Amino acid sequence: MEVLEELKALYEQVLDKNDFHKKVADEFGLKPSSVRTNWFGTRFEIPEKYNTQERLLEFTKDYVENQKERKEELEV
Repeated sequence: MEVLEELKALYEQVLDKNDFHKKVADEFGLKPSSVRTNWFGTRFEIPEKYNTQERLLEFTKDYVENQKERKEELEV
């Protein structure tokens, strides 16, 4: 699967988009509004420069996995 397609699929699994945008912004030194509008807007324009797509993919995988663990803890 292409990196952007995998990112889109993972992004659909993110429950708290605002929290995710803030954490991505912190990780990449950006503003949350820039992340929301430019990276995760309608066109998913995530730069390829500096291996950003691959780094974001790993970050998102970790975020979704941690989200699942937090949700399971709350359900117990």
